Amino acid sequence: MLGVDGCPAGWIAISLDLASGATKAHFFSDIRSLLDGPGRGAAAVLIDMPIGLPEMGRRACETMARTMIGPRRSSVFAAPRRPMLNFQTYAEANAWGKSFGPDGGGGLAKQSWMLRPKIIELDNAVTPTDQEF
Repeated sequence: MLGVDGCPAGWIAISLDLASGATKAHFFSDIRSLLDGPGRGAAAVLIDMPIGLPEMGRRACETMARTMIGPRRSSVFAAPRRPMLNFQTYAEANAWGKSFGPDGGGGLAKQSWMLRPKIIELDNAVTPTDQEF
């Protein structure tokens, strides 16, 4: 099993051997190398980044997570809609999102924008087929 998160220089993964409980840290400069390396034989790859971006609206998983955690719901920020990744500035992406109102997904959290390079890399690397169990 792998737990993965992005960092400025690339991607960090911690592997857990389910049989022995042993852990090991890995670093990769790009997500594809991680997925094709230790990710290929892993029982699961858990990535702390949004996967499966909507064209419009919000992801149901984020809405459900906010409901489940109650008072801490503001700690779950919404993933960008896929078209937002094409804008060059936060202001443009945020204005585009707000133009559709809350039912269309609303504006863009600054945290989501700051993750944009990693979200783009991951969105290009992980397909719906990769997500099948």
